[in-house]
Amino acid sequence: MHGTVSVSESEYSASIGFAASGKDFEFSATSGSDGFAWFGKLARKLWPRKTAAMLQYLTGLPERTGYALAGGTRQPMGTTIIALLRSAEGGRVLDYIMAGSKAPWWRRHIEDRRDGGLFREAIEKRQLTLPLE
Repeated sequence: MHGTVSVSESEYSASIGFAASGKDFEFSATSGSDGFAWFGKLARKLWPRKTAAMLQYLTGLPERTGYALAGGTRQPMGTTIIALLRSAEGGRVLDYIMAGSKAPWWRRHIEDRRDGGLFREAIEKRQLTLPLE
């Protein structure tokens, strides 16, 4: 299972619910005043309604801080990102951050997730077709 990853961009995009082109997520350490905008885009894309309240719920931050983060006027602390990744929404957050990444470890991770889902489906189908004893 090691080697070339066969997950297409369209399969990946469909699995996470938005484009994997990386166009929604452009971050550069030298992006100046727009350097915090990536996090606001992430938050508004994942939680388009009640964005600040969702950030508060998932991270424990004050709602006012959630508004600043969602607006892209404040840089998220590492602990904020960790809290999001460890929350029930962590998979979606990581998918958004990594969208468009060509890193081999990430592409293997996506393939492993896909294969795991296919395996679970096969087991469920097999269990449904087995006669009851």
